[in-house]
Amino acid sequence: MKRVLLASLALAAAGFSHRAAMAQAPQAAKDGIYSAGQAQQGQTLYGVQCASCHAPDLGGAGPMPPLAGDAFLGTWSSQTLDDLFEKIRTTMPATK
Repeated sequence: MKRVLLASLALAAAGFSHRAAMAQAPQAAKDGIYSAGQAQQGQTLYGVQCASCHAPDLGGAGPMPPLAGDAFLGTWSSQTLDDLFEKIRTTMPATK
């Protein structure tokens, strides 16, 4: 279950804002990427675990980097989704 939630976060961080993920959930569910329920779980988990550092809109806050947009893509576009997943799994949230 934790792996599914982390994967949901990785998808969100890969450039989908939580609103965009929710808007795209029906098509993504049809494509077998994730379900609307998983998108909702990811949105809820992001709000609880991530938004305090990375901002509710994924834009970053203070020294914490954004999780969407050009800055995020510049950092992660040359790395794999597995690299991003491992970063999230091993270092976030910072309090755990």
